[in-house]
Amino acid sequence: MKKAVSIFERNDKWYIHPDCLTITGPWIPGPPFLEVDRRDSVENKYQAIMKALQESKSGLPVPSNVSEELKPLFRMAKVRSWSEFAKGAKYVALDLMNDQIVITPHRKMKRYKSAFEPILEQAIRLPMDAGPEKIVEAISEALSHSQ
Repeated sequence: MKKAVSIFERNDKWYIHPDCLTITGPWIPGPPFLEVDRRDSVENKYQAIMKALQESKSGLPVPSNVSEELKPLFRMAKVRSWSEFAKGAKYVALDLMNDQIVITPHRKMKRYKSAFEPILEQAIRLPMDAGPEKIVEAISEALSHSQ
């Protein structure tokens, strides 16, 4: 089963949450919503990412309002909406499938400023057992490529 985590960098913080697959196919954000300082230790960042990865689930019902699912993230980041959050954010997707981690930077779409699209040619692949330092370093590198 594929597991997925979203990592946003905004105002020197990393906002991390699991992505969960619904019964009809779309991925949605799920709890827990975690915040770590960008300058925090590798171990603290790694622990937050692994906690979110453990909570990535499948088979969830489709929520009637995805914005409601994101309210804990908005409160944490002190914003009122997705567009306000996305305006100052960089985004990286971390996917785990078959013991391989794929970390993909994203850029804001030109037409829809609060939507992101993957930069596939800059995706970083690592084995699951790469260790905390290499995984966190790869996320930092992917965030530096995000736009």
